[in-house]
Amino acid sequence: KNMRNILLILSVFIALTGCAQTKTSEQGKATQPAAVEKKATVKATELTTDQFCKKILDIKTAKTWEYKGTKPAIIDFHAPWCGPCRKMGPIFDKLANEYAGQVDFYKVNIDNEQQLAQYFGISSIPALLFIPAKGEPQGAMGLIPEENLKQAIDSLLLKKK
Repeated sequence: KNMRNILLILSVFIALTGCAQTKTSEQGKATQPAAVEKKATVKATELTTDQFCKKILDIKTAKTWEYKGTKPAIIDFHAPWCGPCRKMGPIFDKLANEYAGQVDFYKVNIDNEQQLAQYFGISSIPALLFIPAKGEPQGAMGLIPEENLKQAIDSLLLKKK
């Protein structure tokens, strides 16, 4: 029984010392544990109707499409109760991080922003609005697989073949 306790204590000690990896300096002395480099995570920005009017298009006064942004954008019209929308959310945020600096990613909760949903005639969600830096926007409805969404962003917004 004593031997089993000693082996247990020894194995716990080995496991604990193995987990506490330390960085060794040139002289062979242990220093602080190596810092894990963290990259800032970018997520899609939730827009209210007022923010939409300032950043995208003033739906209250606009007679024609005049995008206010300088970078291409994509907007996800969604609702928290929508199953496909909940599946699209993580994909959308992942791509927002991947395309950070190239494309602006926005979300509009149609329950909270009914005026925007009506303006764009959103009758089914998720609905995406692809907005090129110059030109007319294009829409798509339904849950779009990540690879297809990337292809659409590359071809419609970044004009890659």
